[in-house]
Amino acid sequence: MYATCLLHTVKNAYRRRASQGIKKDGILSADEVRLCQFVPDALRGTACSAISLDGTMTASGSRISNRILEWQLGSENQLCSAHSLVHFINGSKTFTSVTYLGFFPILTAVSDDGVMISEYDVGSYMGEPYTYSEKRSYTYDMRYAVENYATARECVDFLVDNAEKYPYCVNVLATDENDALVAELVVESADGTPTVRDGSSKLGDKIEWSDPHCVCVVNSFAADGNLSYIVFDANNNVRWKRYEQLFCGQKGLTTGRFKELITSEKLSAVRENIRSNSVVHMVLADYGTKKLQAVLTGVDGVEQTPEFIDLGSWEYAR
Repeated sequence: MYATCLLHTVKNAYRRRASQGIKKDGILSADEVRLCQFVPDALRGTACSAISLDGTMTASGSRISNRILEWQLGSENQLCSAHSLVHFINGSKTFTSVTYLGFFPILTAVSDDGVMISEYDVGSYMGEPYTYSEKRSYTYDMRYAVENYATARECVDFLVDNAEKYPYCVNVLATDENDALVAELVVESADGTPTVRDGSSKLGDKIEWSDPHCVCVVNSFAADGNLSYIVFDANNNVRWKRYEQLFCGQKGLTTGRFKELITSEKLSAVRENIRSNSVVHMVLADYGTKKLQAVLTGVDGVEQTPEFIDLGSWEYAR
């Protein structure tokens, strides 16, 4: 496994050259590797989004979920050379993670039970100060959820129960064959209440969505009672509306047609569409075939019309 190889490499380098702590010495120390695991709990500035369609909208009669990760690519897109597909085995539970090499919490993952889970930065609208004191990692709790629970509902319920322990507000989308659920993880009461949103949930004031058979998530809360800036923040508003225009009301969508729609828009330096020039990866879960497909941005940057590659089945044959 790539992750195991990296750990051995770090351990050997640490022993050979005695690199310790965090410093610019050209050597990856064990402390630096540990610190990297908590980057998403502190480094924000993302523009992620997702859509999940239930079986009434698809040709196969099974769910299709697609997650877009937009994050820092590096000054020369160097992080795009670190894509990895890692299969984690923990006792009787396994999950497949689409991530960066050596990154052990979750960016996008699917368990062998078919629970797809991914996160979407929200932050605090009330300007609450950041602190890690007496807080816990939400990305590691996502990993705990997929390693210990068999359904999307169980995963989001666990996260909502622990929401106030996380360092800042975040959305987590969990889907399986039957459900698409957004855990709106509110940390401070001034921002609302931790809750689970689905296609039938009442939305906040002036937030419109026309099809309960598909669930969308951007970098904002949307459930009624939680503070939201979908309406007045252009970055969220554009993506929310474009997802609605492209997918709401669709019937008989094949996986191929879904991929055509999600990649049909022109890239722009200004936020006009769903994707931007910061796409790290897109991961599609096809519940009809129980397979993952992905677009992994290369070092040449985001492509106008990218090709999805087959990552295989998330089911693990022992």
